[in-house]
Amino acid sequence: RMELGNTRGLCIAGLDGNPAFSNKLKARAAELTARGHQTVFLVPTVIGASDGNMSFYVDEGTRKYNFWGSSLFSNRWNRHGRGQKVTVPSYSLKTVFSGLDVRKKDTVILHMNAEGGEFLAIPPAIDDGSLCKYSDYLTLDLHYTYFRGTKAKRVLSREQLALWLNTSVCKTHLRSWVVW
Repeated sequence: RMELGNTRGLCIAGLDGNPAFSNKLKARAAELTARGHQTVFLVPTVIGASDGNMSFYVDEGTRKYNFWGSSLFSNRWNRHGRGQKVTVPSYSLKTVFSGLDVRKKDTVILHMNAEGGEFLAIPPAIDDGSLCKYSDYLTLDLHYTYFRGTKAKRVLSREQLALWLNTSVCKTHLRSWVVW
C-alpha cells in the first residue's frame, strides 16, 4: 500500500464548490504540505467551460453526508428549500493546468468528480487539446442522475466521450481512462 509520506514529487490540487469545506481542506492542505507534498485546494471554486463565475447549489439537507446532493445544477436534492445557491469562481481545465504549471512531460492523474461540471469542462478541454495533452490517466464520474431526460447525454454522452478520447491526440498521450 502506498503511503502519502513515501511519495516523492507529488503535487495535489483540488477544487470544490462548497464553501463549507474551506476550513477542512485548508487543514488537509497544511497536513500534506508538512509532509513535503505541494498541495493546493481552491474552495469555493468549480471546474467549468470557461473562466468566470458560476452558480453552485449546496444541498443543506445532507450536511451530515458531506452535502452529497450539491451540484452545479439544480436537482432534486438541492432545491425545494433544502439548499442554497452560491456564486463561486469557475475555471476551465486549460486554466487549471496552466495555473499549476503542468508540463507535457509531467505525469498527471486527473480524477474528475465535478458534480455536473464534467458536462461543461470536458468538451472544451478536448476541443482545445488540454485534456489529452496534459492528462496521462483519467478517471471521470459522469453524473447523469442530476438530469432527467437526455439533456446531459446531448452535451456529453459516453459514446461521444469515447470517440473524443480515442482521437489521435488522446491516444498519443492519454495512457488510460475510466468512466463511471
